[in-house]
Amino acid sequence: MEFPHTYFMDEVRDGFYVSGLMKRYWAAQLEVLAEIDKVCRKYDITWYADFGTLLGAVRHKGFVPWDDDIDICMMRDDYMRFNEVAEEELPQSYVVLNIHKNEVYYDYVTRVTNEHGLNFEREYLDKYHECPYAVGIDIFSLDKISPDEKKEEKRKQTARRLMKAANDMPFDNSDSVKIQEIFETVKDICHIDINSPKPVRQQLFEEAEHLFTIFNDESAAEVACMGLWISINKYKYPISCFDKVLRMPFEVTEVSVPAEWDEILKIEYGDYMQIQKGGSDHEYPLYKEQEEFFMGLVKTYPFQYKFKKEDLEKGSPLSKQGLKADLKLFIASIGQAHNIHMSMLQSGNYNICLEMLEKCHANANGMGERIENEYGEGHITVRVLEEYLELLYNIHQMLLEGPVSREAAEIIGESLKEILDKITHSLEKNIFDRKTIVFLPVRACCWGAMEDMWEMAVGNSECDVYVIPIPYYEKGAKGEQGKMFYEGNEFPDNVKITDYKDFDLSGRHPDVIIIQNPYDECNYTFSVAPEFYLRNLKNSTEMLVYVPYFVLDEFTPDDDRAMYTMRYFCTVPGVVNADKVILQSAQMRDRYIECLTKFAGTNTRKIWEEKIAVK
Repeated sequence: MEFPHTYFMDEVRDGFYVSGLMKRYWAAQLEVLAEIDKVCRKYDITWYADFGTLLGAVRHKGFVPWDDDIDICMMRDDYMRFNEVAEEELPQSYVVLNIHKNEVYYDYVTRVTNEHGLNFEREYLDKYHECPYAVGIDIFSLDKISPDEKKEEKRKQTARRLMKAANDMPFDNSDSVKIQEIFETVKDICHIDINSPKPVRQQLFEEAEHLFTIFNDESAAEVACMGLWISINKYKYPISCFDKVLRMPFEVTEVSVPAEWDEILKIEYGDYMQIQKGGSDHEYPLYKEQEEFFMGLVKTYPFQYKFKKEDLEKGSPLSKQGLKADLKLFIASIGQAHNIHMSMLQSGNYNICLEMLEKCHANANGMGERIENEYGEGHITVRVLEEYLELLYNIHQMLLEGPVSREAAEIIGESLKEILDKITHSLEKNIFDRKTIVFLPVRACCWGAMEDMWEMAVGNSECDVYVIPIPYYEKGAKGEQGKMFYEGNEFPDNVKITDYKDFDLSGRHPDVIIIQNPYDECNYTFSVAPEFYLRNLKNSTEMLVYVPYFVLDEFTPDDDRAMYTMRYFCTVPGVVNADKVILQSAQMRDRYIECLTKFAGTNTRKIWEEKIAVK
């Protein structure tokens, strides 16, 4: 199955943050679904997307953004047929879990997984898009409901009692009194003895499932996911909804859906086009336990940032010297040199005068070259420096011809003072008083989040503005660097782009750098080059500003899924290293402050309150 590399980038869908790791997990599930579909096509078995997967296909053309699994269903006959052939037909590493095959799996659905657990073999990672975790698909069975309401109610009551008995059975068979009570209950319910060599708990689940199927031979107008129908009296459908099957787009592939999907979704969700970011009956995300196990295996987990107090500190003054600082030193130094030069000239020490003129000439020439490198050829201050260089040359030639009169020395002094004042004025007006603002976007599709700030900056005549898209790299499951991508040629035509190789950030030392990528190395699927990590950039500017490239729906602290995803974009190096973080709203600012304070310690709260602002 082919995915563009951009598919695996973190993104916001319907106001919810979807991490690159979740994208990998989704892609791996779609590969498993493709294997299931292959078996079903071979044996003429019909399957349907169901629950969140069906909702996602209809409403989102893919996964519901806050969902993390795939659910499908089959009619009972197809379900049983699939289970008969699945182990033989699916790839060798696959695991088929259901109550008939596994002594410790107790659920009324079949789960197909591609592995038992973590797998970092290269062949596995290539097939499952760098997702090292085992992923699976849940397959629900649909059973018929008796048209006789009394019979159906009796079945439900009997099944509930048997399901309770199955759930109450001790896993280790250690409580003999409890087991005997359950045996008596089962005899009373089903008039059967539990005496097969299978574990008792497994036999009870099988007997409960048998009750699901007792009306499958009757003419029925309705079907249900029987475990849910019996336990919570929900998910009953007209059987006609499943008479025909359609294929519907889903991410980069297609899924099978019932032709009457509208009626099914109304039964399951009511007004299903009205987005409600509810949870599910499992911990989010599904891979959480595997990830924690992985983290316990390695000394350094390559995708998680650990807070460091030094990341809150700015670099030393010496590490932050840029062109403006050097130009100020230059002005001060040539002023002193001129004073010494005039003193030596008046005392007749011409050799020292000549030497100082040569040094001033070299320094001025070097500064002119740096200004042109940073601001472009023909800069007005360079033209003033050229006047200065010409004056120095003429004075040098004059001194080589012999002694100068007192009147000539005074003219030289006045000329040097006049040109120095002119250079100082030009520097102040055209360089010192101007702000250099650099935007460092990564992806062209995210430029919109910076555009309003860029328009304001370019509209200010006292600002020199540069847009410098930076390259990014794919990352593997172990954090290794992969292929490089650069999107500098994909920005709008009205945005003047500067090549990242042509701009020396540390040498130029911009007044402000505005970035979109907060992850540094702590992203699961991509990374910018290390020289653009924020811990490095912060020493190349007076103000490092992080502006998220996304806008989220507002959420409260009791939204567990939204709060969990904050680990991917909030507790990351960029937020900590930036001088200022500019967010979408006061409510989102509160979420960041709460999350960061919990992450870095209560004594850091004031830091986040000062650092984080709102647009």
